[in-house]
Amino acid sequence: MSGTLIYIDSSALIAAVQEEHQHHRALLEWLQSEATVGQLLSSKLLDLEVNRRYVNSKHSTQPLGPDFLAAANALIDRLVLVGITDQVLAMAKQMNASVKSLDAIHVATALTHTCKTLVTYDVRMFKVADRFGMIAASPE
Repeated sequence: MSGTLIYIDSSALIAAVQEEHQHHRALLEWLQSEATVGQLLSSKLLDLEVNRRYVNSKHSTQPLGPDFLAAANALIDRLVLVGITDQVLAMAKQMNASVKSLDAIHVATALTHTCKTLVTYDVRMFKVADRFGMIAASPE
């Protein structure tokens, strides 16, 4: 992988594919500008989280349609997905107790791959990324 690495978490990917999300347009514009200078990366955990979100939505009052899953998978195909290594797990275990386990895996993955920027709409993950010296971005 060459160039700047930009980490995308599941909240950002969902915002990018849900047209009704309040940050949809701003995020897409930001990703288009950033993708020209960097490589988009995420954990394989993102694929699981996004697909579980789709499956679980079927039991809600506002289920996500098949267009959501198609758009999500198309964007996932553009990302470099990396596995959850022992190094990532060790780093995630050491994070502050206020960081949820899956968020710790995302942040640890970004750190392990020396990502410059972490894109998220999760307030806690935003703060953790900032604390670890990454540029935390939530395009609005």
